[in-house]
Amino acid sequence: MRPWLIGIATIGLITGISACNYPGFSWPKEGMASTIKATEGTIQQLETQVALAFTPTPEPRFYLPIPPTVTLSPEMAGLTVPINDNVPCNRAAFISDVTIPDGVEIPPGSIFTKIWEIQNNGSCTWDNTYSVAFTGEGSSLSADIPAPILADEKVEPGEIVRISYELTAPDQFGPYYSEWKLLNGNGDLFGIGEDGDEAFWLEIEVADRYSFADNLCSASWQNSTNVLTCPMAKNSEQGYAIPATPSEIETLENQAGKTLLLVPEGVTGGVITGVYEAILVPEMAHFQTKIGCLEEGSPCSAVFALGYRLVDGYEVVLGTWPVTNEGKITSIDLDLAPFSLPGSQVEFILSVTSQRDSGGDLVYLSDPQIFATP
Repeated sequence: MRPWLIGIATIGLITGISACNYPGFSWPKEGMASTIKATEGTIQQLETQVALAFTPTPEPRFYLPIPPTVTLSPEMAGLTVPINDNVPCNRAAFISDVTIPDGVEIPPGSIFTKIWEIQNNGSCTWDNTYSVAFTGEGSSLSADIPAPILADEKVEPGEIVRISYELTAPDQFGPYYSEWKLLNGNGDLFGIGEDGDEAFWLEIEVADRYSFADNLCSASWQNSTNVLTCPMAKNSEQGYAIPATPSEIETLENQAGKTLLLVPEGVTGGVITGVYEAILVPEMAHFQTKIGCLEEGSPCSAVFALGYRLVDGYEVVLGTWPVTNEGKITSIDLDLAPFSLPGSQVEFILSVTSQRDSGGDLVYLSDPQIFATP
C-alpha cells in the first residue's frame, strides 16, 4: 500500500456532481477542482470546491509486505537490552500490539495485518530460519502455514522487532481468539514468558462495524513531506493522529464513543493524512462521525476529507467538510450505497488540511466508523 498525500484548499464557486457520476470522479491532480453536490438520498453536504494534490512518499518500515516478516522497531533499531546469562536460547517477550488491539471490531471477510512488537530476550540470535506460526489454539484466521519472519536481517538478543502477518476475518459474526508462537530452524516452537513456552495472541470481534479510532495504527500516516510512524507523539510539529484523552473528551460536550485528534503539521496549509488497510464494506454501510475543533476560540480553520481507494488503485473523494473554531459540531452520516462500496475491499482515507498560515489545527473526529444500518 502506497500512502498518498491529500492536500485540500477551499476556493470559489463550483460544479456539482451526482452520485451516479462518481465512477468518473477521482482525486484531482494539483490545480484541478471537483465537488460533491448535495442531492436527496446521496450526500447531505453543501457545495464545496476542493483542489487535491498528491505526493507519493516512502512506505513506513513497519508497514510490511506479505509474506509476513520481521523488521527492527524504528525506535529500537540498533538498541539492545541487557539479557541475563542464565536464560534459554530461544525466548521472546511481548512488548505491544502495534495494530489490531484486543477486541477490535472487523467486518466479516476483511483482510487485515496484525503487527506485534516482540523482544528477543533469549540468548540466541534469530535468523532467516525462524518463523511465526499459529499454534492450533483458537482460530487460524486463514493462516495455514508458518511464515519466515526474517529475510537478510538478524535479531540479536535484546533487540525489539515488529512481526506482521496478513490474516482474514471469518465470515460469521462473533469473537475470535488466535494463539501464536515462534518456530526455530529445528522446528521447535517457543514463545514468551519466563520459560519461553507461552503464546502471544490476538482477539477480534467480527461485526458489521469498523472503528477508525481502534485501528489508528493500521493506517499509513503522513504529512505533506514525511511518513509518520504510529503511535505518534502529541504536540509534534510534524502533525499527529492520536486518541483523545479522557480530559479532552470532556471538552467535546460529552460526545459518545472513541475520539481521534487529527492535527496537521505546523506549516501553511499543513496536512495530516491516513490511508487505512482495506476492509470489506458491509451491506447497507454508512460512514458516521461528528467533527469540530477541540477548543472553541483556539486557532482552528481546516477542511476534513473522506475518500477511498480500491485495491486496483482507483481513488475517489466521498466528501469534504469545513471545520472552524466557532463552536459548531458537524454530524456526518454518509450512505456508502450510492458509491457501490458495499461488498468491495476498500482502503478508506481520512485527511485534514489546515486553512491557516501556521497549521496545527486541533480537529477531532468523534467515534469515526463504518457501520451497517439495520
